[in-house]
Amino acid sequence: MAVSAKALASSIPIWANEDAAASDKLVRQADGVSYTVGSDVKNKTVVFHRGLKYRTKRN
Repeated sequence: MAVSAKALASSIPIWANEDAAASDKLVRQADGVSYTVGSDVKNKTVVFHRGLKYRTKRN
């Protein structure tokens, strides 16, 4: 399977839950092009909200 990635060109909203086993609540993080999760071993959820407002033209 081929895998490709495209870097984000501008900051977008990020939501995260660093301990999904304890709660299902996503917490708003600072806008950005990346997110670094904690090094602890827990179930995590990270959402990059790439809505139409943040969409770029195709290359």
